Amino acid sequence: MIGNLQRFKKFTLSHTWDTTWYIETMALSPDGTILAYSEFDDWTFDDSGVSVYDLKTGRSICYFDTGDGLSYVCPIAISPNKRNIFWNTDYEIVVGDIITKKEIHVFQDSAGSITVSPDGQTLVCFSPEIAKMFDVETGQTISIITSPSEAEKFIATSSDGEIIISQLNNTIALYNLRSRQQISRLTITLRDLKTGKELRSFKALTKPFKALTLTPDKQTLITINSNDTITHWNANTGKEINTFEWRWHSVRAISSDSSVMVTSGKNGIIIWDLSSGKKLHVLPKDEVHSLVISANNQTIAYIKPRGGYGGYFVKVWQAL
Repeated sequence: MIGNLQRFKKFTLSHTWDTTWYIETMALSPDGTILAYSEFDDWTFDDSGVSVYDLKTGRSICYFDTGDGLSYVCPIAISPNKRNIFWNTDYEIVVGDIITKKEIHVFQDSAGSITVSPDGQTLVCFSPEIAKMFDVETGQTISIITSPSEAEKFIATSSDGEIIISQLNNTIALYNLRSRQQISRLTITLRDLKTGKELRSFKALTKPFKALTLTPDKQTLITINSNDTITHWNANTGKEINTFEWRWHSVRAISSDSSVMVTSGKNGIIIWDLSSGKKLHVLPKDEVHSLVISANNQTIAYIKPRGGYGGYFVKVWQAL
């Protein structure tokens, strides 16, 4: 995947939209050809919805009305076959059909995060206390796993949705969602980046990570710490592999294959090789509210505030 990125000479700005509504969250299809984002009228709180766009044409595909603006819509996801879109509100999880523009399943449940399996047949939804796996076609529940203790919280899933990751103080546990069995529990040791000395305090792990991801081969755990340092851990032993530090840059997104990271800062929006820490591409400096990157690493979309007028600009960059 890194080789694919290196052969591109540049990314080009392909689309820009603006909206007077507040945008809550965005998602790209794995191939980067469809963009969806949830929005609501933050002036009247009368309306909210999910907009879906074709990035080949720049035209709207469909719009799902999600009710009044008081219904918080976050997050959203698009299936690999680009047929279904998923979103979560305060009280339900909805599966929509992009072709028919209709809702096909509504689960009376809520979750802090959702993941769609690579074949598009399984939906994984989780909150800190519980994780659930659903069959997209039938709407039936496949598996439910609850946190082993009140103190242990679910924080992430693997990209295929098969593994759920939890955190308890300075330990990380991996569970198989289908069998509901613990695969491993890792104790992570933090070290001072300058001296290499082992730290006696685990303060950095007593709070949720800024972000965490498991590589597709499930061998490496990647954490983004509050100071935007990136650490690679051996998922089997819990030992630190390497750590990179990006000064004056905020980490915005990591690709689903864990090969690419995107940061924003005073030097622009930068795409990095996550394994080596090398810079791959630089986009112009811009104010970034939130950012997503497609699974094939060829499309980047982000939103920026419009300033004093309210609302947002949506910008899409695609690799040439």
